[in-house]
Amino acid sequence: MQALRKGRSLLRFVQFVRPNHTYCVDPSIGLSAEQKEIQNVARDFAKNEMYPHMAEWDQKEHLPRDVLEKAGEIGFGAIYCREDHGGSALSRVDASIIFEQLAAGCVSTAAYMSIHNMCAWMVDTYGTDEQRERYVPGMAAFKTLGSYCLTEPGSGSDAAALITTARKDGDHYVVNGSKAFISGSGDSGVYLVMLRQEKTSGPKGIFCLLMEDGMEGFSLGKKEKKLGWNSQPARMLTFEDCRVPISNRLGGENEGFNIAMAGINGGRVNVASCSLGAAQSSLDLAVDHMAVRKQFGKPLIDFQWNQFKLAEMATKIVTSRMIIRDAAEHLQQKSVHTAALCAMAKLHATDACFEVVNQALQMFGGYGFLKDYPMQQYLRDIRGHQIVEGSNEVMRMIIARDDAMAPALSKLSRDPRYLAAAAGSGLAAIVFMYYKKQQQKLRSVPTVGTFAKREKDKKKDEQKAHVDAAFFRKLWRIFKVLVPTPFCSEVFYMLLVAVSLLGRTYADVWMIMNTTRIETGVIDRNPKYFMKSLTQYVFAMPIISVVNAMLKFGLSELKLRFRERLTRHLYGQYLDGFTFYKMSNLDSRIANADQLLTQDVEKFCDGIVDLYSNLSKPIVDVALYVARLGGALGFQAPVKLFMYLLASGIFLTYLRRPIGKMTVIEQQLEGEFRFVNSRLIVNSEEIAFYQGNERERRTVLHTFNKLVNHLRGLIVFRFTIGFLDNIIAKYCATIVGFWTVSRPFFDMKNEEMNRKTKNDLIQNYYNSGRMMFKLAEALGRLALAGREMTRLAGFTARVDMLMKVLKDLQDGRYERTMVAGMEHAASRNKVDADGDGLEIAQGALEMEMIEKPHLVAGSGELIIEDNIIRFEGVPLVTPNGDVLIN
Repeated sequence: MQALRKGRSLLRFVQFVRPNHTYCVDPSIGLSAEQKEIQNVARDFAKNEMYPHMAEWDQKEHLPRDVLEKAGEIGFGAIYCREDHGGSALSRVDASIIFEQLAAGCVSTAAYMSIHNMCAWMVDTYGTDEQRERYVPGMAAFKTLGSYCLTEPGSGSDAAALITTARKDGDHYVVNGSKAFISGSGDSGVYLVMLRQEKTSGPKGIFCLLMEDGMEGFSLGKKEKKLGWNSQPARMLTFEDCRVPISNRLGGENEGFNIAMAGINGGRVNVASCSLGAAQSSLDLAVDHMAVRKQFGKPLIDFQWNQFKLAEMATKIVTSRMIIRDAAEHLQQKSVHTAALCAMAKLHATDACFEVVNQALQMFGGYGFLKDYPMQQYLRDIRGHQIVEGSNEVMRMIIARDDAMAPALSKLSRDPRYLAAAAGSGLAAIVFMYYKKQQQKLRSVPTVGTFAKREKDKKKDEQKAHVDAAFFRKLWRIFKVLVPTPFCSEVFYMLLVAVSLLGRTYADVWMIMNTTRIETGVIDRNPKYFMKSLTQYVFAMPIISVVNAMLKFGLSELKLRFRERLTRHLYGQYLDGFTFYKMSNLDSRIANADQLLTQDVEKFCDGIVDLYSNLSKPIVDVALYVARLGGALGFQAPVKLFMYLLASGIFLTYLRRPIGKMTVIEQQLEGEFRFVNSRLIVNSEEIAFYQGNERERRTVLHTFNKLVNHLRGLIVFRFTIGFLDNIIAKYCATIVGFWTVSRPFFDMKNEEMNRKTKNDLIQNYYNSGRMMFKLAEALGRLALAGREMTRLAGFTARVDMLMKVLKDLQDGRYERTMVAGMEHAASRNKVDADGDGLEIAQGALEMEMIEKPHLVAGSGELIIEDNIIRFEGVPLVTPNGDVLIN
């Protein structure tokens, strides 16, 4: 029994023992670094403060006020409220991440925290300054709890059918009616009560009042006994001539319906997130249980049926997480379809996650039925999620109403073809204009510098990054490092990739022919021929699968080996003698060696392997499909398509030329941003002593803003090029392919075509069309490979520059840009006084750079006379060559 209790205790905490998921259900996939930190904080809070007491709170029906106040201390009381009254000002996606993690600790308590946050947001968004100051700080700290009062005994959660009424009496409202199933009632300090004005109906006339326990005429019913959600109390509220000051009204008299809907949309996303947390925790528990629990001599997880069940559970969790976060994003952006998307998230996630928890309980067998295990409590708690915030039947109605608008909107155009053509032409014009504007901006982009060490900004020293002869020379120099001998392991993996690509091409051709035979058997009603072709397909599947897997393996291993080879070579030079010191202190061409040695090397190796793959297979495909099509249709068909795509490829490559320069600038800005942060860490003691945190904040944000602005421009530029890529290299190529394939079939003088039956013509056209389509795809990939080559040119220029500087430093050649006199440089540092010190004028963070090669350490004339040390016209220079006193 003692061992059993110990095993149960370990099992109860298994999802917290593993801090990082190692499989596809990882909830941190797609999150930013900041969101991962938020996720970790919420997970730790759930682990330490909630999970150990979950069963006790459920059994005693206890609302843990002390734990809620601890949650308020770390910002979980007003997650998406503004900061001026204690809110955390996080996004709706951030809130979803938090509630998912908290629900793993206790679904019931996390669900109440989500309701409380919804109330705090409503007061913060729609309240007056006086109301916000009165309620929001206490709610943010969980000192004042909130309850959302919408549901009524007769009308449920239909905000347009409320019965509770209020009439004006002087400077008060007199409220009569009742509310049911109000979470937190009895413990809450403020109730957001939705009601209607007398003599009104429908959504018009609905408004919200802020009410407090103890008001005359406001009474609480008995505490409800519930299946789940036991850590949060629920009672009926009754109002009998309850007088509430008009100043307690939240928003206008006719704004209540919109306020209710805005609040409940967020509530639906939050409750769906809580269901997701319970499902994720249940899946983790089930996986670990089935790995150790044995049946018929082997672990349960080894049975294929159980593996299928786990796969279904994982799929439901991932799809739920995706739809929840998508709805949260639309809620944040206030998109037109927010209500429908939030309803979809609530409908899908609560249904799917309940099924996951129910299946996890089933996998535990009899143990799952015991209260020693959390699945039974998860199951009871999330069952209510299919009812609260509007039942899932209501969610279906909301979604259907939104979908029903689509046919009505389609009637706006008499002929959609004209509308599509006009829209496409207009978009093309906009894209062209933006492209020209972007080109002009690129010409004016200055060379990026750093604050302590600035790279030269003269035109003659700018790094060029175009696909030209210089690019191929640089690439060849680096390639000789990556592949030092013809018999190295890298050559083997390159051959493995080439063979795999060739096998994949032959597999594609065979699949086309076999698929045609299968369809022929169906059309001819020939079951014997159909089964024969289908059997061939079945036996070919393992071979094709091995070819695909071998290709992925070869590419991944080749990337890793290239990176290993190049990294070892560069570090061998960088750490040779004092080269690393010389680069930082005696030479100014490389400002951020760490960026080049790590991120740039990785991206270069990935880019060159991807380029090798994306060039090799299309070339093999082109050769094979041209030979096949030449025998079937004549060589004029593939030649015409080839000529078109060759011309389009040259044109697109010309348009993509700016990407190379933009890639170089991007990596320079990334390196500058990294340098500023590392400089802050290294000099943190001095900065703290001189209280320079505010200046450093401005510096870091200024650097980051430059990076963000450049990346945003790069994204839009890629959108422009991507639009043209799709039109020219894909859709127009398809039109050319259709035209070339059809010519022999329309030629009535073609004797070979005239001899064929209709069935033969169909098969011939299908095979030729599919192969022509594959040929067009291959040629299109060759044309679009220029895009990858242009980006690779940027990384090649960076890596080649690093190799050149390392070689120069080893040979004793330095290029140093030194700082002018401080009194002259200080005159260049001006901060815009009108910008409140936050907008830094041009050159505010830059010191004037001057070239003084004669100030290199060790230069000058040394005269020994009379054993007296005397300095005449000697500047005071630091070891790295910066002039302090001239």
